[in-house]
Amino acid sequence: MQFNLFIRFNHSLKLLISVSAFLLFQPVSKAQELVTNGGSEQLYYFGWQVATSGDFWVQGTQVTPHSGTYHFYPNSTVNASSEMFQDIGVSANAVSIDAGTAFYMFSGWRNGYSSGDQDLSQIIVEYRDALGTVLSSYTTLSTHFNAWHNDTDNRYAPIGTRSIRIRLISLRVTGTDNDGYYDDISLSTCTAPSSVFIFPSIPTHVCLGTNLVVSGIAIPSNLNYHYTWIKDGNPITTISNTFAPYSKPVTVASDAGIYTLKVQDGTSNNAACSNTASTTFFIDPLPVAGTISTNQEICINGTANALTGTVSTGGVTLKYYKWEHSTSSTGPWLTSQNYNTTATGFAPGILNNTTYYRRIDSSGSCFGVPTNTIKIQVNNNAVINSITSLVRDTLCIGENFQLTGNVNTSSQPSLNGGYYFYWRKVQNGIINTATTPSTTLATYPSIPKLATVLDSGTYYLVVQDGPNATLCKDSLKIVIRVNQGPTSKALIQSHQELCLDDPATILTELTPSLGIVGGINSYQWYTSQDTTGTPTLSKIPIASSGTDYNPGTPITTKYYVRKDSVKYCTAIQTNFIKVRVNNTPILDSIRATVNDTLCVANLDQFQLKGYVDSLTAGKQSINGGYYFTWKKLQEPATIPTIVSATAPYTDYPALSRPVVELDSGTYFLTVQRWYRC
Repeated sequence: MQFNLFIRFNHSLKLLISVSAFLLFQPVSKAQELVTNGGSEQLYYFGWQVATSGDFWVQGTQVTPHSGTYHFYPNSTVNASSEMFQDIGVSANAVSIDAGTAFYMFSGWRNGYSSGDQDLSQIIVEYRDALGTVLSSYTTLSTHFNAWHNDTDNRYAPIGTRSIRIRLISLRVTGTDNDGYYDDISLSTCTAPSSVFIFPSIPTHVCLGTNLVVSGIAIPSNLNYHYTWIKDGNPITTISNTFAPYSKPVTVASDAGIYTLKVQDGTSNNAACSNTASTTFFIDPLPVAGTISTNQEICINGTANALTGTVSTGGVTLKYYKWEHSTSSTGPWLTSQNYNTTATGFAPGILNNTTYYRRIDSSGSCFGVPTNTIKIQVNNNAVINSITSLVRDTLCIGENFQLTGNVNTSSQPSLNGGYYFYWRKVQNGIINTATTPSTTLATYPSIPKLATVLDSGTYYLVVQDGPNATLCKDSLKIVIRVNQGPTSKALIQSHQELCLDDPATILTELTPSLGIVGGINSYQWYTSQDTTGTPTLSKIPIASSGTDYNPGTPITTKYYVRKDSVKYCTAIQTNFIKVRVNNTPILDSIRATVNDTLCVANLDQFQLKGYVDSLTAGKQSINGGYYFTWKKLQEPATIPTIVSATAPYTDYPALSRPVVELDSGTYFLTVQRWYRC
């Protein structure tokens, strides 16, 4: 190979760089542009050698260049045929050449003078061995052009090739110049990678909507490799000298297909310069999770009902099911049962804590999708030791009312975030929630209140594990009775008067007491000797119940009264009934102080005295003393006339006096008594 460099003056940096580039890329073993100054853009015909003596090739502008600013053409020629050539050494690529795998691609552009000039142009590309012998060549016709024409040739270098010569030949037909013009002369070589591997290499399933990533590698490595990703025969990336895996962050159904990585040496897009590897991707549709059922509530250490679920739909035909559990509805989730194809249901077994369950439904390459989440609430039992009333469980209106619960929550702690307490009241068969569930065990009511009749009822203190628990509750009841005493007194009847040793009539209720609420009316009978002032009442022990009372056979005059009451309320008493008991006096005789026959003329004294033997006969008065009345019967009258006021005993007349005729008659002395005495 010969290399001639004409330097007549100090060239610019462009020239120095070009020289360096020429030296750097000769010879080569990688796909690249092998021609130096193929576009005539460097000074004169830098990189080329003139074959015909006396010819001078220049950077021309005879016609518009195919690209750039200049084109080649021989100016001021002394020969009718002018040639310029460039030898390119390829011995560094001998291994590939001698293996028959070194591929070379030639391209060149020709043009001619357009004003009737018929000068010709020709290009010859020769593949030579180490001795310069031409092993094969590419030769164009010697032709005239009025526009730029492209000549191309692609071939494997013959075995033994060590250099390639490109010859540019201009032939004058008319005129004084050889008007064969050349531009963009190119020779490049490529070495396809021996192997291309793609990952994943086997058919792969990708879930719809997830990331599809495919990568690869070419062997051996080559800095001039260019990479293109192809799907189903169509490029999906632009060719690039920088390798990057292909990624589709969100796949759609149409992303299924055959993906090919094409690796080529250079950008010629020639099959000889490239190698490929392919793999197949399937896009699996998303599975649709089934549903599981259902929420449960059990007591601690109870056995939960088996969970059931509908099958997953969508996705691919074969479905897998995995069960998970957690102590929270948001996780973290732990595996209860690993994936299998039949586990649409699951039996949780015995539980001692509230647990959440869900099923993960999976098919194909898709990640599992969760079903709905169900909750199995496990409740513990707090123990209510007692309920106490502030005063007692039976009250009268106006007394302080308040209930206090005593609950043991320490030995059996809550499993659901704390125990909740509330009071419930049942009155006349109607259930009323006295308070709403609260984490604070409060008294009911919160402050003592004055009891009313409406506060009567059965009160329950309920304890539940968690705000929504319906099972395993503990409750204790207390019955509160609020009584109201009588507001109006009863009436009893009737007053009586009887003789000693006679039985009294039963005392009966004429009108009952009113206003009694809540309890059973209690009756207690009392006696008193009088009703003046505040009488002293004596309880009749045997008369502690009943609306009626039988005094029996009283021996003294007494007053009777009944007190009506309900428990713990003030009693109210009835009217008083008097039962008078009379004794029977004995009158022995009535005697006149003088005689029972008197003479007016003699001025006989007239006075009657009654003689009573009651004291000696045990017939003393039992009502504060006897009362006497003197009566006189004088014919023709038939009814005695009272002649003295009823009063304690006195003689009649009280003072002895002379008798008169009118004093004649029959005299009676009576003791006041009941009609039977």
